[in-house]
Amino acid sequence: MSRLPRAFWPKPLPYGLVLALDENGNITHSLHDPTGEHLIEITSVQEHEEGYLYLGSLHSDRIGRYKLPC
Repeated sequence: MSRLPRAFWPKPLPYGLVLALDENGNITHSLHDPTGEHLIEITSVQEHEEGYLYLGSLHSDRIGRYKLPC
């Protein structure tokens, strides 16, 4: 694939995904946005102001905010 011109590389589908891992690398929680409508290619997540996740992406012009369920 890497030898093909970029025009022939497959285009990634828009999808938002956040995973929470325990100290052993096991997935404990996951958040999915299969449409990629809200935020795609999430590169950073930070919990702040008790009960909210702030989501960042290198390829978006905004920051996402997600309220965690109680």
